[in-house]
Amino acid sequence: MIFKLCNRTATTNILGLDLFEITKRREKIVALLGTESFDMAVRNQKEKKFRNIIKKEFPKSKIQELLPMFITREDEKIQEMVTDLAKVPDIFEYILAIAWFYLSDTEYSIIDSLKLPLDANFKPLGHASGGDGDIIINGSVAKFKNQIQGL
Repeated sequence: MIFKLCNRTATTNILGLDLFEITKRREKIVALLGTESFDMAVRNQKEKKFRNIIKKEFPKSKIQELLPMFITREDEKIQEMVTDLAKVPDIFEYILAIAWFYLSDTEYSIIDSLKLPLDANFKPLGHASGGDGDIIINGSVAKFKNQIQGL
């Protein structure tokens, strides 16, 4: 905590900013955005941007085209259509998460559920680190089970 405080003070001194003024401006931004915190506002913005990219670059029809390619191992074409920065198993997890996004009628944060590292354009770079799952969606499993039982 002392390091954080010293670091903030050093930064504000270098930039010629007043820490109190920065805090007031952050609070004003948070109030304008209608969120609980500045971090929440940033998360909401990232979520909105990612959802727009999904809808634009990965519509349902493209996901339906991609999924069978994993079975027939059309790896080069998959990477061409998604990204060449990740291996096919990692792209599979990414596409699976997007498919789940379209299947689920549960409101959840797709950016928070996708544990894969993503590049600046929200494309996969690799697999989840630390032994964690690549996709973790809390609260929607029961709803999905109900959807399957209803088929």
